[in-house]
Amino acid sequence: MILLETNNRVVEETLTVKIKSAQAGLKNESIDITVSDFDGVLYHISNLNGDKTKIRISISLKFYKELQEHGADQLLKREYGPLLAAPEDGYNVSILFDLENIPTDWPQVIKKIGLLKRNCFASVFEKYFDFQENGDEGQKRAVIHYRDDETMYVEAKADRVTVVFSTRFRDEDDVVIGKVFMQELKEGLRASHTAPPVLFSHREPPRELQNTDAKVDNNVGYVTFVLFPRHTARTTRDNTIDLIHMFRHYLHYHIKCSKAYIHSRMRAKTSDFLKVLNRARPENKSTDKKTITYRNCFASVFEKYFDFQENGDEGQKRAVIHYRDDETMYVEAKADRVTVVFSTRFRDEDDVVIGKVFMQELKEGLRASHTAPPVLFSHREPPRELQNTDAKVDNNVGYVTFVLFPRHTARTTRDNTIDLIHMFRHYLHYHIKCSKAYIHSRMRAKTSDFLKVLNRARPENKSTDKKTITGRTFVRRD
Repeated sequence: MILLETNNRVVEETLTVKIKSAQAGLKNESIDITVSDFDGVLYHISNLNGDKTKIRISISLKFYKELQEHGADQLLKREYGPLLAAPEDGYNVSILFDLENIPTDWPQVIKKIGLLKRNCFASVFEKYFDFQENGDEGQKRAVIHYRDDETMYVEAKADRVTVVFSTRFRDEDDVVIGKVFMQELKEGLRASHTAPPVLFSHREPPRELQNTDAKVDNNVGYVTFVLFPRHTARTTRDNTIDLIHMFRHYLHYHIKCSKAYIHSRMRAKTSDFLKVLNRARPENKSTDKKTITYRNCFASVFEKYFDFQENGDEGQKRAVIHYRDDETMYVEAKADRVTVVFSTRFRDEDDVVIGKVFMQELKEGLRASHTAPPVLFSHREPPRELQNTDAKVDNNVGYVTFVLFPRHTARTTRDNTIDLIHMFRHYLHYHIKCSKAYIHSRMRAKTSDFLKVLNRARPENKSTDKKTITGRTFVRRD
């Protein structure tokens, strides 16, 4: 897995192919490609006025007017000079590359073109880094609406530059995993003497944005970077800009990866569970088991209500077993089924989210099985079977309902059913703990990789003229 690249690889590779073809004397072909990038940015690569030797690269940023207020036009003139052309209709900036006049250092030029979005963003950072360097702290805070409902704020003081990103999480699952990631990042920063402090606040904006129009929302988070002179110095600022302006995407990328892992892991465990559940065979009659165990104590309840169902005796009172503090099991028999409901208490909202993912995957797996019993899950509110009872209503309480039909309660299969049902609560919480442990270890590893790059803030060798940071810089070498 890699740290996300700052440059646009598609743009670079497209231009590289065109240049190499021209150098090889091949016929120039027309081109018309639209490339997407983060933050709703679009690139358009085409021929100018149908001339196949002239390639125009245009970029569209919804927030470019806000960047212009902070010197974006001047920075692009400095970086691209004569390559700049009149902007294409519907785009903010255009660069023109002539295949009949290819410069000797064309690989470096292509790298620089691939960094066009990054360089547009850089204008804001460089402006406020200069304010801090000159001790000019009376300047108005920069506000860049870089995505719908997401904003970047930059403010300079005499001794620091504060950068705040607001970011919107799609759902509560993303909030939980994002908070885990940021907690691991904070832990990693404690071991570093050069990395900038990073703060995270959920729902409420940080102190720097008090008395502003910053949103207060359960699905909004704020990431704050405090950059000191060692991070904004001219020898290190390029590396700082590369990392800071990509951090939002880095965070959401790893949230998606973590969710994908949890789903795949739960799907695999659900498959294993179904294999056992479907292995309902009569016990060997020659086996004589007389030892009283924890399982056998539980079995007395199940067998009693399985017999009620078998005999059609459905008027019996529901069994209520308080098997743990604040956790209860309910068993009820009908003529055609036995319903078993477990209430379970989750330790925190992280457990709730992972538990809901697990139960969703279990339900998906059950759809493919013709013999497994239906399993239902409800969060906070008790299921219909427990309406008008003293069942708890709580944000950290969930209810797991098994509907057992005669094929599950028959004397030839009931032992296997009891084995699985009475252990299901522990099975669920065991995999919640395993998933949380994995997420923490994964985020810790990714935080370590991020800090290694963040700490590589050194003055460049004066004998080497390096103005761009390539994607290779960010590849983690195993």
